[in-house]
Amino acid sequence: MSRTSISMALEDFYAVHRNYTPKLVLHIRDSKSNNVQAASAALDLLENYSVQVIIGPQTSSQAAFVSDLGNKSQVPVISFTATSPSLYSGSLPYFVRATLSDSTQVNSIASLIKAYGWRQVVPIYEETDYGRGVIPYLIDALQEIDVRVPYRSVIPLSATTEQITKELYKLLTMQTRVFLVHMSPDLASILFTMAKEVGMMKKGFVWIMTDGLTNVIDSTNPSVMEAMNGVLGVKFYTPKSAELDNYTIRWMRLQIDNPNDPPLKLSIFELWGYDTIWAVAQAVEKLGIKNKTSFQKPAVARNMTSMGTSVYGPDLLKTILQYKFRGLSGHFDLSGRQLQASTFQIINVVDKGWKEIGFWTAENGISRRLYHGESTTRHSGLASDLNPVIWPGKSTEIPKGWEAPVNGKKLRVGVHTSVYPQFMTSGKDPITGATTASGLSIDVFEEAIKRLPYALPYEYVAFGTTNDTSSGGYDDFVYQVYLKKYDVAIGDITISHNRTSYVDFTLPYTESGVAMVVPAKSSRTNNIWIFVEPLSRDLWLGSIILLFYTWVVLWLMEFLENSTNIAGQVPKQLGIMTSFSLFGDRFAAMIVQDDRSMGSSRVGFLVNLPSPAVDELEPEAIVERAMVAMAERENGVESLRSRIVLIVWVFFFLVLSASYTANLATMLTIRQLNPTITDIHDLRKSGDYVGCTSGSYVESLLEQLNFDRLKIKTYSTYDGFYSALSKGSKSGGIAAFIHEVPYIRLFLAKNCKGLETCMYISSLLVLFKMGPLLALHT
Repeated sequence: MSRTSISMALEDFYAVHRNYTPKLVLHIRDSKSNNVQAASAALDLLENYSVQVIIGPQTSSQAAFVSDLGNKSQVPVISFTATSPSLYSGSLPYFVRATLSDSTQVNSIASLIKAYGWRQVVPIYEETDYGRGVIPYLIDALQEIDVRVPYRSVIPLSATTEQITKELYKLLTMQTRVFLVHMSPDLASILFTMAKEVGMMKKGFVWIMTDGLTNVIDSTNPSVMEAMNGVLGVKFYTPKSAELDNYTIRWMRLQIDNPNDPPLKLSIFELWGYDTIWAVAQAVEKLGIKNKTSFQKPAVARNMTSMGTSVYGPDLLKTILQYKFRGLSGHFDLSGRQLQASTFQIINVVDKGWKEIGFWTAENGISRRLYHGESTTRHSGLASDLNPVIWPGKSTEIPKGWEAPVNGKKLRVGVHTSVYPQFMTSGKDPITGATTASGLSIDVFEEAIKRLPYALPYEYVAFGTTNDTSSGGYDDFVYQVYLKKYDVAIGDITISHNRTSYVDFTLPYTESGVAMVVPAKSSRTNNIWIFVEPLSRDLWLGSIILLFYTWVVLWLMEFLENSTNIAGQVPKQLGIMTSFSLFGDRFAAMIVQDDRSMGSSRVGFLVNLPSPAVDELEPEAIVERAMVAMAERENGVESLRSRIVLIVWVFFFLVLSASYTANLATMLTIRQLNPTITDIHDLRKSGDYVGCTSGSYVESLLEQLNFDRLKIKTYSTYDGFYSALSKGSKSGGIAAFIHEVPYIRLFLAKNCKGLETCMYISSLLVLFKMGPLLALHT
């Protein structure tokens, strides 16, 4: 195919430039897919034919051998199929790559993997320079997007179908289901055929091809294409043009004229070969190279060969690198000694063909369509930016990229039965004998496992079943992780300072803090004298004294003003005022409500205001004015000074009666509870017994607070705590139950059996909080 394309290029070039001389002459040799044969053929061309340019070492290994000869003879070596990144180095100054380096596609592949959210990829590549060359660049690109490569599958070129099948079965036992294939088309055909036979082309699998395979996808055997259904691939994007359409038609006519040849469709490699000939022919014409004395022979032969150096080689290389034009493959520019990456097309193999699902460019990333010179913002890089994909197994659901592995080591998860089964409880499955666990801690752990982007097989191991020779406490339980008897321990485990010295903890998932529960005493009294309790004794005494004092003052002032009527008026007046002071607010409010229902004339008369004005007043203002008016009209208070004293008296009793009513209502309706103990230090000094959970770090915490060890009682059940609190310290129980806040909330929720019991023990006093170090953790 390349030979045909090169011949057509020479024909087309000199058909356009008929006056160009000298003309290129082709000397074709067959390397027979052998590196030594390729080097031998190149040496023959240099010594016996004095060729000025060598074109077409097909593989990267052949290009390395031939380029070494080109360096010594100063003859440019141009390959449009050798893509290994290792060839591009300062040690090969006369090597020119008229194709893309494999390293240019790794960013497009990484963007594709990132778009679908896969976190692990297994590369499958051939054991050649071509296969190995791209791997370091691929690993770097995947690490930038936080994608792991747990395994590398290397397949020799000489691998048999049995060897490939064995390797595929090995991959099948792993959890990763995303595979990146980078190998020659012949070996890839065997790989995909075997993958279908072993069941790796079903739903849930992801296969991605590099451009070395995708660029020749149109020439793949139909039976192999059928096995590749659902595979994704990246390929060099060839822009459409009238010249390319005409050339494609001519290529198809050659296929028709040669029916005995295999039906091979045009690929990008033939286009690069075509453009390479145009670049070389144009450079030769520009330099005006003649056939005379093109090589300088060495004066003395240093070895068996007599290879000289090209006279025109350095200038010819420089001219080729400077020549830029638009060819059949698009923009052809070798100024960097290789073609520059531009645009990659992302395809999806469907049935016996393929469909386009998007593009990748360095400027815009992944996109559904190609933006030709349009200024646009960079896309989000999500799968929604691409067209829908038909995945292996004809599935339209995006594969998650992993499955639970068939074999492999499982994560050993230590579990500890808690005093509080809501947090953790464990047991044995009666059928399988496997350890089972449940509770909040298990729910949090399993939910975290579900959200991982890869499979994490695990098994529960009950504490005390691994010959740990421990006492059963949480400190010993955590220490098993340090001893590597568990990979991880989960449960209601508190982070304490000493535990962080030998294990790591996750972030807390419950409330932090230590608190205590103590019995509460009610301040409510049930005696018949409760009506005197709303006011203090001093206030009662002061009010009585003020009452008699006001009575005496009014009597004296009225006596001085009107001594004839004072005997009968003042006592009556004080009695009425006292009644108003104690009950006047409610009594007056009732009068106002009744009178407004009948009209406002009577209220207006009492207040000495017109009826419309009364309607605008609030009831409290009406009460005040009405009481003063009644005192003036009905009780015969005639002295101005008496009226002032009476007004002060009225306001004093209004405030006093309102306060009395509110306090009495509160005492009769709301129960007031006070804790029997309000301070942890008072509890220690009292010498009472305190309780905590068996195996909890709270016991050592109490000892650090200087509690007597003999005064600390441990319990293992809710009922034990409740019974001990009910008895009290002096009756064989405890005065306080000290524990972490989450446990206390569970304790109160379980033991609130009716209003009396709930209110009796629900006085929870937070002693202190220590942040994450006193939190429950997995």
